[in-house]
Amino acid sequence: RSKQLSRPHSRLRSIGVDAASWMAALPDHVHLDTLYLPGTHQSLALNYPLASSLCQTTSLTAQLRGGIRCLDLRFSLIRDDKKGGKLRLWAYHGPVPQGREMGEVFQELYDWLGSEDGKQETVIVSVKQENTGHHEFAALVWELIDSTRPYMWYDQNMWPTLGQVRGRCVMFCRFGFDSGRESALCGLHPPVWPNDKPYPWRTEIGGRATVVQDWVSLHARVVIIHAQVVKQLPLFAAALLAKADNEPPTVPFRINFLSCGTFPTLYPSHAAKGFGTPRFGIGYRGVN
Repeated sequence: RSKQLSRPHSRLRSIGVDAASWMAALPDHVHLDTLYLPGTHQSLALNYPLASSLCQTTSLTAQLRGGIRCLDLRFSLIRDDKKGGKLRLWAYHGPVPQGREMGEVFQELYDWLGSEDGKQETVIVSVKQENTGHHEFAALVWELIDSTRPYMWYDQNMWPTLGQVRGRCVMFCRFGFDSGRESALCGLHPPVWPNDKPYPWRTEIGGRATVVQDWVSLHARVVIIHAQVVKQLPLFAAALLAKADNEPPTVPFRINFLSCGTFPTLYPSHAAKGFGTPRFGIGYRGVN
């Protein structure tokens, strides 16, 4: 949860680094896949009357000012009968609408990247189709980008250097590639993404061996103890990619989601922060 970044912010300020523009101090030749990039899960999940699925408490701009550089944006393709059945892309978290259209969300990113704070930064933008699949989703996403500000997006399936993408978004594509675009120009995209596995799994992203940990559905609070172990495994993921006993393991790129929750037994905020006072035997510690 983004509001829990206050202490890291303080540490950055204590060494003279502004969280809003921390990439500005890095050289252009640094590759993004060699950096530790903080992100938020379900970055647009702000508009909930109940805490059961509330994932964030701050806006995208506030998250970016706080140092977040990976966003998890999820949209559904909705037919607007009031506008002649036109298909529109709206932000969703599961079945719940977030009241924001894709174009508006992207504009917020462009505005921040064009600001004094953001012009030397970059943002990896994971775009995922929420709910049921629709064959027109990919085409409409790229149509929106290509008809507005295509120059604001890095769309190659190869990890860029920071100098290539300052002031721009990096597309991390988690939707279909049947848009008519060449697959190499659909952004960074994993060939597979298994759903909700309770263990890290291997793939390749942008030409780089990658280990992903994305276990989200915990069905009981006691499982958090197990999750705390699983969610640390990517730190030791090189061992998963060792080629042979006599060869040193390669160091994979790692994507690690530190978020989980299941309705109605476990709220995302409780899974992250814990509940009660566990040091006195009351409640439990969170994943984070």
